[in-house]
Amino acid sequence: MAIPKKAKFIPQIPKVTPNFFRHFELAIEQGQIPFSWSKHSHYHGWMRFKQPPATFTPTHLVTMIDCWPPAIIQQLKLPAPVSTVSWDIEFVQPLEVTEENPWFGYQVDTKLAVDGYAHTEATIWDDKQRVVALSRQTIAVFD
Repeated sequence: MAIPKKAKFIPQIPKVTPNFFRHFELAIEQGQIPFSWSKHSHYHGWMRFKQPPATFTPTHLVTMIDCWPPAIIQQLKLPAPVSTVSWDIEFVQPLEVTEENPWFGYQVDTKLAVDGYAHTEATIWDDKQRVVALSRQTIAVFD
């Protein structure tokens, strides 16, 4: 994926979009916004802070990864409660942030979804195309 020139925002929808989204820029390359009745169950895109932190740490990266909506909820027609059941992040090499506010690539795929549960796996890249983290998450969707 080419690093974006500007963000393609997930829109701020009152009482639907979490307030914390205002702190991040997300550029969705593949996938749709949540609750859009999409056929997709994956997101491919980029993420960064709107206002960069003074010092970028692994905690900042975890925060950015966590801002992405669960990939499966774009298939829903209406908003529904969603919860993380389990989440694992593995840092595979040290962060080497050299820019003030770099974009990080994000690709998450739903590996299995059945009976209100979904299992996703994600890969995260830095702006130098190095894989820096892997994420695995189980999500419950309540109706």
